[in-house]
Amino acid sequence: MKKIIASAVVAAATLSASQAAVFNGYSVGITGGSFTSHNKLKATGAKGKLDKTFGTYGIHFDYDRSAPNAFYWGLGLDVMVFSGKKSQTGTVPVRGVVGVRALDGNLSSTLKLRYRWSSELDARFGYNICNNAAVYGLVGARAYNKIFTVNTSFNGTVNGAATNASNSDKVKKTRIAPVVGAGIKAKIAANLSAGLEYRYAFEREEKYTGFETKAKFKQDAHAVLAKVSYHF
Repeated sequence: MKKIIASAVVAAATLSASQAAVFNGYSVGITGGSFTSHNKLKATGAKGKLDKTFGTYGIHFDYDRSAPNAFYWGLGLDVMVFSGKKSQTGTVPVRGVVGVRALDGNLSSTLKLRYRWSSELDARFGYNICNNAAVYGLVGARAYNKIFTVNTSFNGTVNGAATNASNSDKVKKTRIAPVVGAGIKAKIAANLSAGLEYRYAFEREEKYTGFETKAKFKQDAHAVLAKVSYHF
């Protein structure tokens, strides 16, 4: 009888330790999902937008601390790359005085958008539900490399003279954006968890100068990510 009780105690302790491992300590895993970029363009005599949903995938490293039915907190580092690019072409009439020149014609533009990589560091705060799942909010910062290519051409008259001109400008920057979001992760095995996160990034406004135009891009980004982690 004593042997049975001792075996049960050891088994319970082992199970408890394996459950705790999912929400206490270090973990590494893979991430995949969708990433949507919203870009609003405001230029001389024109407005537009360029929206694109990319596929994204990468790896993550996490550290978690919590107890059953108690406060949960963690730190995470993600490194991501992106697939695909977006282009959009539009033509708007331009008539009137721009700067010191009188324009009368059509301004055509082709916008191309591409993300190369991002890396995000975040802190998570939430609640551990019976060592089976954790729900949390997150705040962090994301470094990202983004390329905007703007090709513009003008066909018409400038100060009464026939003009056909073009310009190409590329904005290639690595920026830092604050991030907020929320997520949930659940234990699926002794040392494995699966999770889902939503993240919103406040990207920095970008500027460019084209043919007789000055433009601004107001930007933000949304991500929905699935994560699978191995806990040490």
